[in-house]
Amino acid sequence: MQLEQIGRKDIIEQVGKVDGKATTTDAAQSEQKIAKGKLRSISVNNPFYNKNDLKEKTMAEKMEEQLAQGTDASLLHNQMAVYAQTTSGKDYEKMQEEGFSPMHMEAHTIVTVTDRIKVAMAKGGADISRMGGISDAKLEAMSDSAGQKVQLEYALENSDLPVEEDTLAAGQIAMTKTQEMDGQLSLGAACYMLKNDLSPTIDHVYQAYFSGGTESGVADDMEALPKDLQAQLETMLTDAGMEASDENLTYCNYLIKNQIPVTTENLTYMAKLLELPLDQESGATAEQIADAVAEGKEPGDAMLLSDYSLMGQAKDLYAKQMKELDAITSTRQMQEARLLMSVEANYSLLKKGIAMDIMSIEETVDALKSLEEEYVKQMLSVDDTEQTAENVAVYQDYREAQETLGSAPAAFLAQIPAVEEMTLRQVSAEAGKVSAAFESAESRYETVWTEPRKDLGDSIQKAFANVDDILQDQGMELTEENRRAVRILAYNEMNLTKENIQKVRQSDMAVQKMFRAMKPASVMEMIRQGHNPLDLTVKDLTDLAEDLSGQGESKTGQDSDEYAKFLWKLEQTGDISQEERDSYIGIYRMIYQVEAGDGAAIGALMMQGKDVTLRNLMTAVRSTKHSGQEYAVDDSFGQVDSFDRASLSITEQAEMAFQANCLYEAKDTMTPVKMKQFESQDAYMDLTPEQFKSQLDIIEAMRLAPQETLSGQDAAYVKEEEAVEEMAREQTRQEVAEALKSEEAVYQMLDKYDLPQTPAFLSSISEMLKDRNSVYRNLQRFASGDSQDISAKQISDLIEDLIEEYGEACKTPKEMADAQHKLEETAEKVMKNMLVEKDVTSIDVRGMKLVMTQIQALGQMGEQSETYNIPILVEDKLGNLSLKIVRGSEEKGLVDVALDMDESGAVSASFRYENGQISGDVAFEKEDIAGLFSDHMPYLANAMREETGLPVSFAYAADAGTNVDDFYEKEDADFAVTKEQDAVSTKVLYGIARSFVAEVAGLLS
Repeated sequence: MQLEQIGRKDIIEQVGKVDGKATTTDAAQSEQKIAKGKLRSISVNNPFYNKNDLKEKTMAEKMEEQLAQGTDASLLHNQMAVYAQTTSGKDYEKMQEEGFSPMHMEAHTIVTVTDRIKVAMAKGGADISRMGGISDAKLEAMSDSAGQKVQLEYALENSDLPVEEDTLAAGQIAMTKTQEMDGQLSLGAACYMLKNDLSPTIDHVYQAYFSGGTESGVADDMEALPKDLQAQLETMLTDAGMEASDENLTYCNYLIKNQIPVTTENLTYMAKLLELPLDQESGATAEQIADAVAEGKEPGDAMLLSDYSLMGQAKDLYAKQMKELDAITSTRQMQEARLLMSVEANYSLLKKGIAMDIMSIEETVDALKSLEEEYVKQMLSVDDTEQTAENVAVYQDYREAQETLGSAPAAFLAQIPAVEEMTLRQVSAEAGKVSAAFESAESRYETVWTEPRKDLGDSIQKAFANVDDILQDQGMELTEENRRAVRILAYNEMNLTKENIQKVRQSDMAVQKMFRAMKPASVMEMIRQGHNPLDLTVKDLTDLAEDLSGQGESKTGQDSDEYAKFLWKLEQTGDISQEERDSYIGIYRMIYQVEAGDGAAIGALMMQGKDVTLRNLMTAVRSTKHSGQEYAVDDSFGQVDSFDRASLSITEQAEMAFQANCLYEAKDTMTPVKMKQFESQDAYMDLTPEQFKSQLDIIEAMRLAPQETLSGQDAAYVKEEEAVEEMAREQTRQEVAEALKSEEAVYQMLDKYDLPQTPAFLSSISEMLKDRNSVYRNLQRFASGDSQDISAKQISDLIEDLIEEYGEACKTPKEMADAQHKLEETAEKVMKNMLVEKDVTSIDVRGMKLVMTQIQALGQMGEQSETYNIPILVEDKLGNLSLKIVRGSEEKGLVDVALDMDESGAVSASFRYENGQISGDVAFEKEDIAGLFSDHMPYLANAMREETGLPVSFAYAADAGTNVDDFYEKEDADFAVTKEQDAVSTKVLYGIARSFVAEVAGLLS
């Protein structure tokens, strides 16, 4: 409620600028400023600073709205920088667990998934903004000169935010400002903030403290309020629900004398400002700064009054909600509320403008449920509104079926034949029937998907104490998979034969594999593509989910990412000999090759009657000099040129599939630190895939065990494993953050050529703009390294073939596209070869992955806008000749060409086709290159005439200022680009291009 305006009815707003706000992007400069001490040298040009900060949305909030509606490159660049500074390594790790690839997520997906991850990680009442405890080392550090930085690091980490130097530097400046202020704000300072409509941020309070005067009370010469006016004010205060105290009347008087409207909001704000303690603990300030960063703001924008920030309101509401939960009598309702409520969930609702302060617990729970529903709708959205609704319904049905199957008794797996050939709908229906029967009998059971309940653990172990004896009698390994198969058979009172154990084990693994593959990202993608998971068989569903994993990444791309990560962890792990390193890499590469051959190497060993061990698989797998894979065993086994599954019995085929799956799972979980836990190479080389996986599972289980139960050696393993994993998380965060912070020109290029707005494409385009010739040179470098060759030809022949193919293809868009596809295939062969090479580093693999993305981007640019990048040799150096076809209306168009190499200098050419003739201009940065062309111009003109059948004229010049930096960005305003591609213009334009490219290549080579 607003009180009647007292005093001047109209307050003239004068807009001024405050130039005293300290900003920084350089950590070193910031530390120097802090070292100098006082920061109060601010200048206020105009005391009236009109800025409605109290209601202003954060950058992150604006970003969500604008990304949903579409936005320009400039704004997207700024907005993604905000997400780079608010998304932590743990967030990216959670994304990967759900099947998302951070480097290959579109901008809108990054926004949607990141917000959901923040909420999901805080569910169950665990407030991520205050997780964990502070170490003794950090407590000690907080007492010295580096205390500010340590407290900021602690606050950022516990708010699930990345710790970046820029943020720390700006945060230290903000904390130093608070330390320069003592006591409380004066009336003059509070009045200054009200008059200028300043929010209670660190920067604004600091500004007011030193600019608003030091008056601590009402001036002695202030006139008392007239009695009739005082009575009027008392009535108004009472009507507004405020106490008509002397203090409030004094505030009213002060507001009137300073020509500030007397409103409920202003009175309340003044009271809070005057009560604000400026000498609060620095730890509290660090938390407030972390809250500001989480909202997408700068540290100086941290609110010193928590109820003026959304995060502060979210925390207050969370505290109240936790108290209210105690009053709920329904246990189920209380548990549901605890699972949904968190500070971050509240924050998400407040951002949407939902008035949570007047909502009941039940209403809040319903609102929080709607957050998940909205997320699903956004992720499954397509152009057709009805189809989107259908997609949401399909996803909800899938989740229900998944839950039914996952929570069903494991005994159910022995009751269905050929589970892989049944649809998920059928399997779930059968699982539901068995679950109902068990619940009716009040039976206790372990479930299909989840781990055994803790309260059942002991009883299960006692009930099946003789499982290992049974397995030994059957000559089977003492692995958890086999033990579980025995338990499942025992539940059903079925014969415990080796054949039955193997059948159940196979069914169990098929279902487990499906659950692992059906990550949210894959499920949503298959639904968007029109597949209904319920109507696919378990096998087909698993295969499709695996194909769709990685957010649009190719299988080779996914493999390269995982291999680069493995190599990187190996490089970070200490105390590993060169022999051990080679062995670990050899195991990883061997599993990759077995997987690429669909397990044929395992079948080859089984067909020879040999043990399927890692050692024998290493011998059996050979990388050939051909595009495919060949599986052979050594001389004592005999040569196996090919493998036919039909040569194995049904039981053997099942065993082959089981061992192959064990091997693939082992690859997904093996790390260098885990491998160090084996005593020697012999300790794992003679293990079967099943045994190898089992040993890795045991090692992994240590990480989940209570630390106090671990021995010194085991505890050391856990500590080292966690340290390397934390470094890996941070490495991923830095890689994505660096990409998101790419220059604005990179975002503009993605937008112009309709390229995916992903970190991977941002990185690839950014590197290409820095060095346009690096794409083909790096391809050549990676392909011609210490390799086993990617084809029967030498790499130099391959590059010459590529150049020749592009020259021949320069006739139509289709032929250019075909040449580009061959180039992409070549790059993929190079990458596959690197995955089976011994002497490559994580940097090599990531570098080649970057080349693959760049080549993919070049291909899309060609298809989208007829902008091509052609490999060219200049003095035996490989470079990139850029070519752009611009079609105009009727019979006219442009051909732009750009080349910039150290050997040639910048060469810029533009040819115009109009009025039945061709004219052109060519500029050379180097005089000697221009001279070389001067004698060759008649031949070029003649070649162009022969290609097009049209008269040709052009001019050329040497100009030291020639550059081609704007080739991709410049607009050709004279020609409206159309989709029309008539035969005449295509022949002429591509004839111009082909003749120029051929002549340039021949002359410079």
